[in-house]
Amino acid sequence: MSFDCFLEETKLVVFGESTILLKALLISLSPLLILMFFYVILVCLKLCLWRRIALKRLLITCLITIIFLVYSNIASLIISLFSCTSINGVLRLSRDLELICWKGKHLAWTLGFALPLLIGWVFGMPLFGILFLFVFRN
Repeated sequence: MSFDCFLEETKLVVFGESTILLKALLISLSPLLILMFFYVILVCLKLCLWRRIALKRLLITCLITIIFLVYSNIASLIISLFSCTSINGVLRLSRDLELICWKGKHLAWTLGFALPLLIGWVFGMPLFGILFLFVFRN
């Protein structure tokens, strides 16, 4: 079962009839949720084994792996929130033709959610990676 089918079948009506906004929110939060899950597991392992585990190193490894795995999906979804198609002279969101682009809910979500994520995730993460590698190059 795909994530889209899950959202359609559960009929979650959080943001009106559109599931693309809920999907964007949940998928963009997924790296943080996955990292918190691994943090809890690693802390439990450290407490149970009574060994000195390099928790910081393991968390950084988990974070890099998570970012590597989900970056392209999240970036693609965020960029798709800006993709509009003209239908009968009305701009509509390509991923959800019920939403009219740059009006009402789409405008609020684009400026309040997608634009900060575009700057922080799509452009910020690669810049952060380059900066991190430059600073710790030795």
